[in-house]
Amino acid sequence: MIIGLAVLGLALWLFFDTFHYLQVTQTNEEYYRGTYLLMGVGILMTVVGFLGCVGACRESPCMLGTFFTLVLLIIVAEIASIVWIHMNREKLRQELKDTVSAAVRVDYGRVLPRTEALDVIQSQLKCCGGKGPRDWAKSFYNNGDANKSGVELGVSGITGAVAGAVGLFKVPESCCTTEPEDAACQASVQVPLSGTVTGVISQQGCGDALVQFLEDHVWVVISVVSSVMVVEVLALMIALSLCITVMRSENEYKA
Repeated sequence: MIIGLAVLGLALWLFFDTFHYLQVTQTNEEYYRGTYLLMGVGILMTVVGFLGCVGACRESPCMLGTFFTLVLLIIVAEIASIVWIHMNREKLRQELKDTVSAAVRVDYGRVLPRTEALDVIQSQLKCCGGKGPRDWAKSFYNNGDANKSGVELGVSGITGAVAGAVGLFKVPESCCTTEPEDAACQASVQVPLSGTVTGVISQQGCGDALVQFLEDHVWVVISVVSSVMVVEVLALMIALSLCITVMRSENEYKA
């Protein structure tokens, strides 16, 4: 039940305070669909935990049996999900990279949550663009509505439309390996269409950087999932033991 409440709390936090790395890789509809699913899982686990607690206190074989069945189904679903993710890991990696590239190309400077999320990712993971800095040359940020990107979202410096006219394209200041206010950064965000990108601008694409970040921290997910499954298996054993004990007591009482 405690785990269920924790999952429900996480879902509510994600719902009211969207997490940058997730926000940039999904549409709002997909993001909230996943959040609702997580809420459902949290509520289900809370109800299952409640059934187990009440069943143990009341020594009810019916409630304990229901608890056992539901926990067993949850474990089977978790194992199936792990197997599916493992079998489709390459496809998921590529989809993540493609989604980041699309966000760079279409959303930056137009969709405020995606703009903020990409800035956070680029500055924290030291990356630039989807596959690299030159992705920005064909982006909405450089070729879209200059008034909308500059006035409404507060994009500083020369607009992409003006820069393109003189053979340059602009990358966001979050691409800099130095502080955005640094003079070297300000001088480097204007990149020539043909030529080298200065070392002040991060060279790695954010698609690869984000995949690497997730893979480097996958042990955290594995540890959490393993801990949850150990608790669930222990709950199964305890529920089965209690159910057998209660049924034996009832049979002895009837005899």
